[in-house]
Amino acid sequence: MKTNIKKPILALLLCMIAHLSLSQNDSVPQKNLRRIYKNHVGVSLGGPSFFSANYERFISHNFSVEFGAGSLVAISGAHIASRYYFGKADKPSRISPYLGVAFGAALITDGFSGYGTGLAYIPVGVQFLNKSGFAFSAEAAYMNLEGESFPMGALRIYSDIKYKKQKQKKEAKALRLPSWKTAYSYSPYSIGLNLFSLIRPTYFYELFRNSYFSSNLNVDLFVQRELNKNFALRVPFRVGFPLPEKVVTFSTDKYFHFARKTIIGEIGIEPLYYLNGLNKITFLVAPTLGVGKGLKMVEELLGQSYPQPYKYVPAGEYVYYKIGCLLGAQFNLTKSVQFGLELGLYRSNHEWFDEFDPQYYDWGNSAKFFLTYRFGGKRINH
Repeated sequence: MKTNIKKPILALLLCMIAHLSLSQNDSVPQKNLRRIYKNHVGVSLGGPSFFSANYERFISHNFSVEFGAGSLVAISGAHIASRYYFGKADKPSRISPYLGVAFGAALITDGFSGYGTGLAYIPVGVQFLNKSGFAFSAEAAYMNLEGESFPMGALRIYSDIKYKKQKQKKEAKALRLPSWKTAYSYSPYSIGLNLFSLIRPTYFYELFRNSYFSSNLNVDLFVQRELNKNFALRVPFRVGFPLPEKVVTFSTDKYFHFARKTIIGEIGIEPLYYLNGLNKITFLVAPTLGVGKGLKMVEELLGQSYPQPYKYVPAGEYVYYKIGCLLGAQFNLTKSVQFGLELGLYRSNHEWFDEFDPQYYDWGNSAKFFLTYRFGGKRINH
């Protein structure tokens, strides 16, 4: 069944960008506790990632951005979320109602086969935050998983991260963008979404026989940590969506590329090197290593007409490996929102034919367009 993920993505992007105009000036005295305790880590029982560990960053006393991942029995998930907390800057607002939206991906498996699917989550809740930075939240929500909508909720326990001043100064110096007139300090962490991964694979031309990465739609995300102005470490991960239950024939099967690359999930590592340092426009190069799991798909014949119709059904799982390199540019348009364009070449054995053929290693090419959010953005006083 199809899951409509366009609306949650759009809402999340709007929430991420909205703080550029709504965030309070750091020179104005702030009494709201969410301006004092900006970095929260904690656990959540319930949606959107079931039993999960989360990091929440308060962009202002009203807006926050969250990243989380977790698992419960046969379902694992990861999500990006944004919340709007009601309250004024000049009041502590220990009790604050909030609205939110989350977009994510879930991996569902029964031990024999598995598949990925998208999820949307829209919570309404109340947060209790004390003067020590400890927070407790309770929320009710609407959730959409595998195209099915149902009520959901969550209990959330969080605590503020306290950084040493010496470490903050060191990171601010390393991550300052020298081409900007105004200097900002940053958390070294950022998250990103490859917008190209949300486009159906058959829309791209095949420069190599193996150039399309998957037969099924997938979402490609990453978490990145800046080490200094020249190096960063990125952890990309990908979750595949189930193939539509579409009846095809041999002549129309290009819709799925014969289902030979039905991806369940993948995780990797990419050490980035900035060719010109960390600037407003940064050029980068990186090797890529990855390991993933795919779903074996076999044909189920449905009739005797010619050409004979059939559909694909799962028949087990397999493991694949990938190695390659990429070259790209990172555009630091604002203190928090970035875009990135990357082209890559890889060699992988993630194409499965049948039980009698080995998984051949073959070449492929990739193009990625990232929307990235960098945490932090505090003005440095000279």
